[in-house]
Amino acid sequence: MKIVKNNFSDLPMFLSKNFFTNDINLKKDAMAIKESIKNIILTRSGERPFDLNFTGYIYDLLFENIIDSQLAQYKVHIANIVGLYEYRVNVTDVIIESTNFNVDIEIIYEIKSFEKIDSIKLSIERTR
Repeated sequence: MKIVKNNFSDLPMFLSKNFFTNDINLKKDAMAIKESIKNIILTRSGERPFDLNFTGYIYDLLFENIIDSQLAQYKVHIANIVGLYEYRVNVTDVIIESTNFNVDIEIIYEIKSFEKIDSIKLSIERTR
């Protein structure tokens, strides 16, 4: 297996500054992909101006009583939306745990060009 370095690079969500170069820090390779998946999942309905139907649905999970059949639908939707908008990965599994006040999501995926299995865990909670 060959190892490719700095194949991907993306800007971080909060545009942090590099102390030494005074430039914006870049996310590279696996970290860039994680940042992209996180942005996809945390996007609310109507937040993208020219794609109003685009949503990660994670915020909708906070305010609903979830039954198992709905949970399976959310898993399929998350796998589909990540596969559609993040072309660099193949989603292998989505694990969702929902309680009254928070939602934990783990997305397990394979990075196509690195042939590497990786995962990202997201957790959000209601403030009230």
